[in-house]
Formats: sequence, structure tokens, C-alpha cells
Amino acid sequence: MTLTELSFATKRALLWFVIVVFSFYTLKFVFIKAKSLYLTLNPPKQPPAEASFGNVPQLEFESLSFSEGSFPEYVLDTKTGKLPSFPDRTWVYKLFMPIPRISAEKEAKEFAKSVNFLGSPAKKSLIEFVWNTNGNQRSLYFNIATKEIFLETSSEYLGDNLSLGFVLSPIEAQNKAQSFLQARGLLSEDLQNGEIKTAYIRADSRGFSETANYLQANLVRVDFYRKVKSNEDTENLIYGDSPPKAMVSVYISNPSDYEKRSDISLIYPILYYNNQVLLLDKSAYPLISVEKAWDFVKNGGGNVIYLKKNTEDYYSVYTPLSVAKMEMRDVKLSYFQPQTPTAFLQPIYVFEGVFTTKERESGAFYIYVQAIDPQHISF
Repeated sequence: MTLTELSFATKRALLWFVIVVFSFYTLKFVFIKAKSLYLTLNPPKQPPAEASFGNVPQLEFESLSFSEGSFPEYVLDTKTGKLPSFPDRTWVYKLFMPIPRISAEKEAKEFAKSVNFLGSPAKKSLIEFVWNTNGNQRSLYFNIATKEIFLETSSEYLGDNLSLGFVLSPIEAQNKAQSFLQARGLLSEDLQNGEIKTAYIRADSRGFSETANYLQANLVRVDFYRKVKSNEDTENLIYGDSPPKAMVSVYISNPSDYEKRSDISLIYPILYYNNQVLLLDKSAYPLISVEKAWDFVKNGGGNVIYLKKNTEDYYSVYTPLSVAKMEMRDVKLSYFQPQTPTAFLQPIYVFEGVFTTKERESGAFYIYVQAIDPQHISF
């Protein structure tokens, strides 16, 4: 073979080598894309959710009623005009069932002392302690089994002692609320890693009210919402009986009032209920589809948890309304924890949006629907 023939053969071999390599990787790419498209259009069936806790209890909600003769129209008005997509299953968690500890009574008294309740408590039961002071303008409830804490201060007392317009910024209020809980061993990891919201509050002789104007406020309410995972990739909020307010709330005032009046330090209201979620003790349960939940709502089966006109807020007393239309602006998969001890933390669908009354007044609403497939619910 001459050098010319050898050169030609070498070039020819290299050309075929390039063609073979290119064809191999092209076919491999096409195969991977085709397989991905096929699995997207024809996803493999997952094994049934294990539901290893057996049937879970039916959730009990404190549902609000409309005025007599109200049959509202339900309208889907999300940003996309469609219902969002959710998985067909999610985790149910076990909750720690509280029991009194030997040291719990001592801890309750130490907490009371830290918020200026110095006397002896009255016992409502073996596990419930109540303190009253300042002529019953302040009261503290402490359940040593559930560690539920409810510190109430009359709005009139707060209004007489706190200045309007000098409240902390939301970030400053969050930091002070976290410090308050941490100093008393109440800032658990789930509260640190959850979602924190704030609201400006005015307290006076008329009661408590929310305000958008900090100049009209003398308190900041700091709400600590906890989160848990519904699957490996998604975290969801835990709601209680009233979505606009968390199950852990601390009210904070301005620094000048702390400095000037040591006798009113730590008088601000506190709500604390944080029954521990056992994150490792969970099981997947099948869900009803969001479409089925929406049909349930449209037929009047949803639980209306919150219904307030724009002229009202969380603190306003509810009176039945003549609702004409309910416009759903958002739908979420969340979790619900009642303020009474229960064995499981269960998922719910949360529908929220805007309503209109027959008198053309409008406001905000929240509707809950238990998300677990009814085949796994004990009725």
C-alpha cells in the first residue's frame, strides 16, 4: 500500500468513526428524550399509600354560618383561572400526646414570675393554673400538660399605658418576640424555621383592632406559623382554628415604653400552643383530588373558618352575613392542628378569597376541607 493509499484509508476510517460516534450519541439523546416524554404522558403507577396508622379521625372545624336564605355563588378566580396541581398523597404525622411532668408545675410558676405574676395561682384542675393581677386586668392561663399558655391583658389597660405611633418595625418586633420565647425555653426549632408574620395592633378602651398605619398602633402582633413537609420536596404551613392568626403569637410594644415604665414590662398578650409534631413518625395517606374538594365547596360542603368584611378584622365579633358570591383567589395544601390534644396532624385544602354580600359589601374568607380520602377516615 502506497503512502497515498494509506492516507486515504486513514481519513476514511476517521470519517466513519466520527459518523458512528455522532450517530450513537444522537440516538442515545433521542432515546432519553423519548423515554422521558413517554413517562410524562404515561407515568408509572405508584404503589398504594401505606396509611399505616389505620383510619384517622374526622376533623372537627368551628364553621361559620351565613345568614338565613344565603346561597352564594362560588367562582374560581385564581391567577391562572385553574385549580393548582397537588400530589395524590401526603404525609400524616403523629403528634406528641402531652402528659404532666414532675417539674411542669415548677416551670409554670417560673414562667408566671418572668411575666410579673408573683402570687399563687388558682387551680382550675390538676393540670390548669390561672393567675390574675392588676385588678383582674391581666390574667395568665398555663396548662402544665399541653403547655398551652394564654396571657391576657385588657385592651383598656394597654391603651392607658402604651403610646401610639412608637411601635417597633416588623423586623425589630420579630427579634424581640424570638428573644422573649428563647429566654423561656419556648422557641422550638419548628418556630425558628417556620414563617413569621406581623400586624400592627391598636389597643384602647374599645378593644383590639388591626391597623395598616403604624402611627395608629401601640403594639405589634408577631405570629409564628410552623411548617412541615408534605413530601420530600414541599413544606406546608400548619394552620389552627383561625388562619389570619398563628397558634403562637406574641405582642410587642415600643422600646420607649420598656425603658420608661418598668412596672408594665411584659404585660403584653401571649398565645402559645405548640404541640410537638413527631417528624419521624409519619405515614403517606391518599388525598381526595383538589377538583373533588372544589366540587365539595361549590355544593356548600366546605367549612367556612373566617369571614370578615373589609371594615372588620380578626378581632371583630362575627355576625352572620348575607353572602352573594365567593371568589376563590388561592388554593393551598396545608395542615390543620386543633387547639385540643389530638393524635395526628392531618392535611387540609385551604380555599381563600374575596366574598361579596347582597348589600355589595366585600371582605376576605378562608374555607377548610379535610384532604384525606374518606376511605381512611373514621366518621
